[in-house]
Amino acid sequence: MQCPASVAVATRKNNPYSGWDARGPSSRVEPIAIPAIDAGGLTLKHGEKVFTIGSCFARNVETELMKVGFDVPVRRVLHDLGLGSEVINNFGTPSIYNEMA
Repeated sequence: MQCPASVAVATRKNNPYSGWDARGPSSRVEPIAIPAIDAGGLTLKHGEKVFTIGSCFARNVETELMKVGFDVPVRRVLHDLGLGSEVINNFGTPSIYNEMA
């Protein structure tokens, strides 16, 4: 079945289940889908420096790590320069490779 893009977008926007749900007891996906984290043996000591690279997901990881006392040097540098963290977002493997290269 094909439909015009405008119809597809309108259908998605009118669907109350098309967006991300908030975490908590009223979440429509919990307790069915509760994300679990397995660090795979990785251990970090409180206050250690952490480097991340990626898109807004990496920025959110940085924020949460900073809240619990980890050092994210790039965020200090950006703050000192008056820049928001979004300026370092990389959305795909090629752009991340370019940064590392």
